[in-house]
Amino acid sequence: MKKLLLILLVLALVVPATAINKDGLLSAGARIFYWLPQDDFGEAYDSSIGFGAKVGYGVAENFEVLGEAWYGMASFNEHYWGLDHWESYEEATPFLMTFQGGARFNFSPYSQFDPYAQLCGGYYMWAVYKEVGIDTDGDGDIDEYRTEMVTDESTRKFGINARLGGEFFTSNNMGIDVAVGWNSIFSVNVPSPVDRDDDGFYDDYEINEQTVNILTFGAGLNFYF
Repeated sequence: MKKLLLILLVLALVVPATAINKDGLLSAGARIFYWLPQDDFGEAYDSSIGFGAKVGYGVAENFEVLGEAWYGMASFNEHYWGLDHWESYEEATPFLMTFQGGARFNFSPYSQFDPYAQLCGGYYMWAVYKEVGIDTDGDGDIDEYRTEMVTDESTRKFGINARLGGEFFTSNNMGIDVAVGWNSIFSVNVPSPVDRDDDGFYDDYEINEQTVNILTFGAGLNFYF
């Protein structure tokens, strides 16, 4: 990831830049990023890479409305979740995904480097481990509980994404985009492990509702039509 960011930065600096008036232009872009969950969310999920796409429309020379979607690959922190004893861990494919809409304001659309601020809002989806009731004999009653990876309504919440970045325009219809972003997901029920019998090992979880924060660093390409 660091090598990719360096290559894009060097390319942007050596390729002659051009200015783009975004008024009336359609855009499409793709990016790769590194996401770092913070606080308790950061304890539960290890940092990983992700991929995103955007489409936009310029309503003024320096203002664009846009839609974004991205998918962040993830892995569970085994110490946090105690996954050493859970057979389903090997089959788990945790993730973080979002669909958002918002706007981007470019501060200097006719300069070599065009910095921007972007604000989007939408829904985030992810996965957690939960105790799930299982009807093993099909009689309609729960016979046992298993801890499994779950995605349900409790793992789909509204959030916002604030991003600061800049575009290096390499032609009349293409720009290299680098940015740092801050994501806040609201009213998330985060399971925090607790040691109730004070034996030095986690033996239970308590649920705390909190705002989950995620830091991202990314780079990509935008195309204008």
